[in-house]
Amino acid sequence: MSSPATALQSCFAVPANLVSPTRIHHLLERLQRRATPEQAAALAEHLVGARLEQWHKVLIGSDFVSEKLCENPPWLLALASDPQQLEDQGRDALSAGLPDASDPVEVWDSKLRQWRYRQLARIVWRDFNRLADTRRTVEELTTVAELALQAALDYHYTHLCREMGEPRDSDGERQPMLILGMGKLGAWELNLSSDVDLIFAYPSKGDTHGAPRSSSNQEFFTRLGQRLIRSLDQVTADGFVFRVDMRLRPYGQSGALVSTFDALEDYYQTQGREWERFAMIKARVVASNGTAAQTQEMMGLLRRFTYRKYVDFSAIDALRNLKQLINREVARRRTHDNVKVGRGGIREVEFIAQALPDYSRRAGHGTAGAPVVARASSVAATPLPAARRGSTTRRGLLFPA
Repeated sequence: MSSPATALQSCFAVPANLVSPTRIHHLLERLQRRATPEQAAALAEHLVGARLEQWHKVLIGSDFVSEKLCENPPWLLALASDPQQLEDQGRDALSAGLPDASDPVEVWDSKLRQWRYRQLARIVWRDFNRLADTRRTVEELTTVAELALQAALDYHYTHLCREMGEPRDSDGERQPMLILGMGKLGAWELNLSSDVDLIFAYPSKGDTHGAPRSSSNQEFFTRLGQRLIRSLDQVTADGFVFRVDMRLRPYGQSGALVSTFDALEDYYQTQGREWERFAMIKARVVASNGTAAQTQEMMGLLRRFTYRKYVDFSAIDALRNLKQLINREVARRRTHDNVKVGRGGIREVEFIAQALPDYSRRAGHGTAGAPVVARASSVAATPLPAARRGSTTRRGLLFPA
């Protein structure tokens, strides 16, 4: 009778023309070193039939995920033996395993990275084996990002209040942070390589209370934003959680890291440019320790900037001019066949979707704030001459040729 470690060899019997034998040997050795005898026996028992075929697809398709699973035998065993792991996961299930608020920051950051890698491994396994469609895959990736942001916000807000006091406005009301997700994060379309585009905001000016030295709310929330970014973006021995891009905030890299609601409204009403208006179509609050009313307040002031009261065809002209600028850049760089910016690529689908809000508000269609795929679906059902190609637009976004 073979030992459990030897029995694992059959789980790595992948054709040499698909995966390097040297790599297979390396992964097998890693798993044998990390797995207990009980885990090795359980893996050999469960990695058979359909599960074995699924595991082979991961070995063939992703060096990163196969390495992570071999480094962490309990993750691989869960995917091999627990059917629920391969089903759609809600927020509660996805949040299982997030680090505890009592951990020191270095330990907390390490656990957050491990949690994220485990979720990515499960999502990739499902995707490679067609156990989830593309829409569900990007939704789960987006939810993972939201949960990481919320966890980091809650952790650092609590710890910073102990150091600097609780931020309050002039009426003594506690002030929260609201995190606005832009781009793919805001549109529920995050992919495996996406960074997260964020804007930080809080309701009102004021000062902190409860610490030996009072600080301004601006100082508190700037410190909070810096710590949050560090927990997500900093590359450590455990890797990173998400790359964070703050360049879409008011005044870009030269602007304040965090803005009050009044400062946001003043900027967008007096300084906001057309491309920022288009970018705001995807914006939504993705993490907050405030109330629903405060979320509605911030989204309301942004909506007044994003969606004008009346149909304004100058906005369509501005979108056309922006597209012409991109076309010239594509021609200069000779990237006509680029799936993202080339003719018929992802950017063109997004431009069609971003041209819809003014029309949809006039015609009563609810595309504002919806994912690009959903807005492309709306094109297919909208009585416009170009709408006949809506289904092609939707398919091209998910599976570009």
